[in-house]
Amino acid sequence: MPVLHHYVDRAVEAQDLSGTEELGIADTSFRRGQSYMSVFCDLGLSERRAVWAVFVADGRGQETVEQFAGFLGGHGSDPRS
Repeated sequence: MPVLHHYVDRAVEAQDLSGTEELGIADTSFRRGQSYMSVFCDLGLSERRAVWAVFVADGRGQETVEQFAGFLGGHGSDPRS
């Protein structure tokens, strides 16, 4: 699995998200609601795809969205728009 993670991480980091206009957030809990996975998706008409995912322990909230905003800013998109 380390090889798979290597290539997935490289693909995620290489993304150009400058054309991203619509985003969606989906999350799910597991282990009786103690851990969460949040997936951020590009919902644009040209390409619907997952662009970032994170596992979060002890709940989910504003910190996860702030992390994603930083990710967007580093990949050509303005997180404020």
